Amino acid sequence: MTIAEELLKRFPPSEQGLVEWLCPQMSDARLQEIAMADNGFGKEEMFVLLKQLCSTGTFVRPMDVDLREVLSLTCWVDPDRPNPPPYPPGPTAEEGHRIRLFACAVRLQDEADPCDAYDTCLAIALESAAVVGSEADQHLGRYLTWRIPLEAAPRFRLLCRLGLLILLLRSKSMAADPTMLEQLANQIMNEEHLGGRQWRYCPTDPEPSDYSVTHGFWKKTIAAFRQQARMVESADLREKLELCALLVTPAS
Repeated sequence: MTIAEELLKRFPPSEQGLVEWLCPQMSDARLQEIAMADNGFGKEEMFVLLKQLCSTGTFVRPMDVDLREVLSLTCWVDPDRPNPPPYPPGPTAEEGHRIRLFACAVRLQDEADPCDAYDTCLAIALESAAVVGSEADQHLGRYLTWRIPLEAAPRFRLLCRLGLLILLLRSKSMAADPTMLEQLANQIMNEEHLGGRQWRYCPTDPEPSDYSVTHGFWKKTIAAFRQQARMVESADLREKLELCALLVTPAS
């Protein structure tokens, strides 16, 4: 299954684009916020590794386990809900979302831990990119079009395509193109069919929901997605968009 030519024109594939765009924005103060994420444990070493990452745009593989920890902890901090006392509040508002997006962008390239990257980190990256702005959306979309052809697991391809659908729908320049939206929605539902056949083969022991779904990491993004979907003229397309939203909505 290929990505539409129009989609590739909108998001030219790029593995490093998002990280390379964010690296120059990561001041020492912002990197210190990440380095301190594990209650300050190993903060000096983590700061050095983060500085090296920003200077080169990449990291030594496999990723240092402590670096992975501070990046993951940074991803999990909600800038819109500061930590209560006695804990430091952490980076908040747009500043916090920019730092969190950087942490997610690096984690998305951590091949040694792909499940966390394509489940939790993608959901969080989409939320923070919406706050950071349209340029962040563009670079995130370019990463996703690069990743889809390389991904063997249907569920991960589904999440990549869902991310692209979310980015397209919230982009004012693309929301009026129902053909591309419908094509992508059809691909997502096809991936769900493939994933269901591969994993949920036993009705008495169904596959558990993704961690990001059960813990609500898609909640804000999907709420906005549903609101934007209501503005689509075609009733058939609106229904398909709602079905796509249900794929990352917790069962009631």
